[in-house]
Amino acid sequence: MFRCFGIAASAAVAAMVAATTVSAQSPNFQPVALTTENAAAAVSAVPDVLAVAQNYQGVGGGLDGLAGLSTYAAAQADLNAAVASNGFSSYGDWVAVIQTVVSTYGYIQSAGAVQQMAPAMDAAIQQILNNPSIPQAQKDALIAQMSGANAAMAGAQANAPSAENQAIVTALIPQIEAMIQTMQAMQ
Repeated sequence: MFRCFGIAASAAVAAMVAATTVSAQSPNFQPVALTTENAAAAVSAVPDVLAVAQNYQGVGGGLDGLAGLSTYAAAQADLNAAVASNGFSSYGDWVAVIQTVVSTYGYIQSAGAVQQMAPAMDAAIQQILNNPSIPQAQKDALIAQMSGANAAMAGAQANAPSAENQAIVTALIPQIEAMIQTMQAMQ
């Protein structure tokens, strides 16, 4: 039982860390400094952008798809108009802000889960180390797996969004979650 828990806990932590870094690993993603105004406006603009995306079927699924819409010349004017009513000078500016908002939201959500799991992870490691029926080689392998997850968490922490961006996004969590539900309902 302890072996399965340890492996499952390690895999869960690694998956959460990976989920928070997806946007950061995108070659075109560069987080921007958020303001309360531009973050709220970016979230508010999502329905307008989704309305434009519906006119270009097969395009616009998820944030990467929405970012990719800007490569369609026919969509450019419609997209710029959709975000202009929310205070953005261009669709590209909106994409930079909304990607930062969503990436920061993902980080905040996974950081909370990691903090909640930390005591269970520590207890699992201790149980593994203290269990005389587990061979030392197996203990070493399990500890190595958990250490890998801890290294991944440390790497994610090193790439954490700024405290300012986190505070702004935290204040917008209800609106962001509503936006995510809207996007999921449209897919």
